[in-house]
Amino acid sequence: MTLRAELPVYSPLSLGALAAGVAGMFAADHRAGLERALADEYGSAAVLLTDSGTSALALALRAAVRERPGAVALPAYGCYDIATAADAAEVRFALYDIEP
Repeated sequence: MTLRAELPVYSPLSLGALAAGVAGMFAADHRAGLERALADEYGSAAVLLTDSGTSALALALRAAVRERPGAVALPAYGCYDIATAADAAEVRFALYDIEP
């Protein structure tokens, strides 16, 4: 068996970009301004920023079940993040497909 070493993916990142990232960790929190701008742009009463689309879907599934109890319908074939979100939301679900 021959083992090969793979080089890491080339991702050019300048020292300035790294410095800006580190500085951003200590900068003022601009979250409230971003939430206001998004709410204004989309005419929303409230905005909730999440760390990923999967987390956002889990929150949406919980809210849907809270407003209308029961199982949620999920596509039987799709990205595994859909199942991950349903699991995180701890909701009952039914899988559907459009092909017989």
